[in-house]
Amino acid sequence: MKIHKLLIIIITLFLFPAYAHSQNLGELRLSLIAGDVQVRSEDMEDWVPASINMPLREGDRIWVPEGGKTELQLRDGTYLRLNQQSALEILTLDKDSSQFYLNEGHVYANFRGERGSLLQMDTPVSSARAYDRSIFEIDISDDGLNQVSVLRGSVDV
Repeated sequence: MKIHKLLIIIITLFLFPAYAHSQNLGELRLSLIAGDVQVRSEDMEDWVPASINMPLREGDRIWVPEGGKTELQLRDGTYLRLNQQSALEILTLDKDSSQFYLNEGHVYANFRGERGSLLQMDTPVSSARAYDRSIFEIDISDDGLNQVSVLRGSVDV
């Protein structure tokens, strides 16, 4: 009888973690934060400190101050890294397409979407689109000029 009770307890302990599902974090989340990264949602008046795994949605804005860095990760494995003095707005998040607006700063994008999906990064003077797996960077200089560097794949600008 003791062996049966012990066996049931052990089986329960091993099965319990399998039922502990993580909360749905949505299409986009903050996966790395260094420094005083701030987020502002459409429904909030003030900027709030960002936190790891914070779900982001359309209309949210991210500010990375001097000395800071952050990484945003999409559900498909795509990630965007923002360096210091960068401002990014999330325009659209759909299953097969994402659109962002980089107002200032630097973004490193590793687009891992499947064929037929789209990652679009707009700036005040240009728009970059990746339709297939690619890695690219966009720098906006202080005088407003954009530099787009394609490290792998292809990007239409």
